[in-house]
Amino acid sequence: MRNGNNEKYEGSAQFGFLGTELMLEGPISKKTGASFLTMFKYSTVSIFNKLGINIGTDSKPTYQDGGFRLNFPLKKGGNIALFGIGGKSYVEILKSTLKDTSALELYGDNDRDQYFGSRMGVIGLSYTKPINKRTFIKAVFSASHQRVTANHDKIVRHVENGEFKVTDIVPILDYIFRDNKYSAYFSLNRKISRKLSYKAGLNLDLYDLRYIDSVRVVTLNEDNTQIAGITQWRTRWKGTGNPMLIQPYFQMKYKANEKLTLTGGITSNIFTLNDNSISPIEPRFGLSYQIDRKQKINIGIGLHSQTLAPYLYYFDKNLDYKKELTPYNKDLGLLKSLHFVLGFEQYLGKRIRFKAETYFQYLFNLPVETTPSSYSLLNSGTGFSRFFPDKLVNKGTGRNYGLDISIEKGFSHGYFFMMSGSLFDAKYRGSDNILRNSSFNGVFATNFLAGKEIKFGKRKTLNLGIKIAWTGGHRHGIIDREASRAAQEVIYSDIDYNEYQFKDYFRTDLKIAYKINTKRFTHEIALDISNLFDTRNILSYSYAPGKINQIQEEYQLGRLPIFYYRFDF
Repeated sequence: MRNGNNEKYEGSAQFGFLGTELMLEGPISKKTGASFLTMFKYSTVSIFNKLGINIGTDSKPTYQDGGFRLNFPLKKGGNIALFGIGGKSYVEILKSTLKDTSALELYGDNDRDQYFGSRMGVIGLSYTKPINKRTFIKAVFSASHQRVTANHDKIVRHVENGEFKVTDIVPILDYIFRDNKYSAYFSLNRKISRKLSYKAGLNLDLYDLRYIDSVRVVTLNEDNTQIAGITQWRTRWKGTGNPMLIQPYFQMKYKANEKLTLTGGITSNIFTLNDNSISPIEPRFGLSYQIDRKQKINIGIGLHSQTLAPYLYYFDKNLDYKKELTPYNKDLGLLKSLHFVLGFEQYLGKRIRFKAETYFQYLFNLPVETTPSSYSLLNSGTGFSRFFPDKLVNKGTGRNYGLDISIEKGFSHGYFFMMSGSLFDAKYRGSDNILRNSSFNGVFATNFLAGKEIKFGKRKTLNLGIKIAWTGGHRHGIIDREASRAAQEVIYSDIDYNEYQFKDYFRTDLKIAYKINTKRFTHEIALDISNLFDTRNILSYSYAPGKINQIQEEYQLGRLPIFYYRFDF
């Protein structure tokens, strides 16, 4: 969301397999320097289906988004900017249309049709103003909206001659989650002397939350081909709330000499939803020492905290079909972590930079179940589903440590490259107090990125780019087949939870772009091939009614060619 060009009008348009994009920018007033920037994108993957390209699903998601920024310089160095961004998406994942039992899709649950919609929007106003040569202030006011909807229909079917035959389709889930937020951010920056400066501020977020969710259960006969019973609708969410998040902070920076710079600060995190979500003092400290022109070390330490995803506070399993819900996790406190970082940086020659960083994180106040189990909220976020918690308490812990190394060369002499590698270990303890691998403990991750520009005369260039990723596989445990059959989804046993890994993830992407520059226009034709070698990377296990063992491996996207034409003017 940069400022637009305040001297001349410019723009670009892009057409490709992923849809259409348009961007325009230019001056509103050349006299005052006011400018605008606006953009819009409409995308659909339907063209892949028409071309017979497998993207893991036959569904046709559509999504569009747009944004703008209007910038108005004021007298005496002040500035006002109005900005906004918004988008929406919709997809139908229809499993009732599948005929072949071997054609179950990557996305969604295999026993239902699913309809998903989402939308979001942010609009804001920022104001900056220098008070004098040493002091300036900044204020930002914004409002945001986010809404997610879903409907699920249970599919009852049987298999005849290797094909699915649908017996019935029954609505089983309906929800609307809406989050509005009104924010005000204020900061003051002041330079006391050539060596000392500080920044102070206050961030305020007022939430307007509304969650509605209803579900019912369809039970089937022993061979899952006929309806044995349908429960009444059960409400799990019917919550509203208006909590506020308050975050004051103060930071000082002291440049002791040309080599040593010290940074220290303090912040607070106050969430008014309950009395347990208050972190009154969170200190941070950083040190940077320039050994010589080519070498630098840095050290950092800090205490951090954060709230849960708001919808988790308002959930009630409601197994007794209560009319009035009583959310049982509304008193959960903040998640907290203590961070330690030590880094080293060195230039190898003029343009190649080497960086190494080692770190340690101690995580505490993590929500775990009240009864002894392997569960920890720390593992959430590795799948596509919402989480439906039992009663939780802030008694879980975890720790992460590792080493990150990178070597990068900026673009010069027609090429650039970057190599990075990471070795790490991520463990946690649930309420059973057993130390386990977290779901994010892939152990290692490596990346290589490079690009080469080949010129043909003064106005034509061919750009080649490659990206290679190699990481440890996702974690998994032993599947509890009886519990999975009853829940109609994969349930893992506490025994050896996250003890095993899928095979390593490996992927190579290739990009070829041909660019023609003229006096007024630039044309670019490009082909971006994701997963060039069509490597089959396992994502997870899923429950698959109709399969012999009712469990199948789900794979991430295979080879995906993306073509586009870009026109800059």
